[in-house]
Amino acid sequence: MNIFLCSTVRHLLFSLLKAIKHPDEKSIIFMICDQQNIDKNNFELSHLPKNIDVVFFNRSELRQKVYSGAQGKLIKLMANYKVSLPRSYQKKIATLIFNKIFKVKVTTKELNSSTLYLYNDRNKMSRLFRLAFTSYHLIEEGVGNYYGQPLKRFEQLVTFISGSKSTMRYFGDDKRCKSISLINAEKSPELLKHKVKSVDFINKESINKYCIGFFKIPMNTNPQCILATQPIKNCNVDMIIYTKIISACKKNNITVAIKPHPREDISRYVAEFPNHLIIESKIPLELVVFRADKKINILSIYSSAGLGFEKYCSQIKLIEDNELENIELLFSQWATDINLVDSRLDKMFIELNKK
Repeated sequence: MNIFLCSTVRHLLFSLLKAIKHPDEKSIIFMICDQQNIDKNNFELSHLPKNIDVVFFNRSELRQKVYSGAQGKLIKLMANYKVSLPRSYQKKIATLIFNKIFKVKVTTKELNSSTLYLYNDRNKMSRLFRLAFTSYHLIEEGVGNYYGQPLKRFEQLVTFISGSKSTMRYFGDDKRCKSISLINAEKSPELLKHKVKSVDFINKESINKYCIGFFKIPMNTNPQCILATQPIKNCNVDMIIYTKIISACKKNNITVAIKPHPREDISRYVAEFPNHLIIESKIPLELVVFRADKKINILSIYSSAGLGFEKYCSQIKLIEDNELENIELLFSQWATDINLVDSRLDKMFIELNKK
């Protein structure tokens, strides 16, 4: 049995495609609702094959049930410190979470032989689920899989004592992570290449047969160009940049639809751009791209939207992936002088006009 933990609609899409690829294996997909304000009624479960169940839940409710009492406080402590438990304790936590709290219909035998798939192995929910398993597998989260984060001095000391010379932290660098499925496996960090493999489950037939109906994709969603927005930390000029991009599209006679990120409030864009098509934020952009009549250009500040679907879209970004380590400096400079963005916009539309 396969167990997936998702916190974004993109995770949900990839989990479905992975589960569909293995029709003889039971799969349960746990979808967090309160991270992207997901409404479970927006999905048509009847479109899924019989081997797949989707369980929607809120983090706050699960934490309240798992972390109550003395036992719960101990579980929380172990989750926070990523403790690796003996198999007997893993079984108890698996039974607590999946059978008693979620009440999913799985046998003890199924739980014992189940495989856990995560996307971000460091968030709090992943740490909790990991307590019930000896090992786990990772599926691509996005650009975070390709660029690590510097370790703090204390963390560098701990890793040095353990025999590692790494000064960076990466998704999947935990020894309990047995494999990492990436879309661009060849671009993975050198440290992780021994456990990285290519994503092999993005399938046209599966998307058409199951995913379009499950996500309730409107049949009239067929834009020429998409502006993919994103919630950007410590950036107060994003809306100015989006306005500049849309104005440049108009100047170049290019029609553009706006696809807000699922964590954003769509009303912000409806108010700012009342005359533009706004695509429902909770629909994976990749599905809109997939069912378009022709290849779509995705414009963004640095979004990974469309990654893996290059056959159906082209990504054109203001900030390239190799610049992400200096992203806060760039935003600081743009906040001081927003016109610094203009040269990047010119480059963006030169590239766009070549498509």
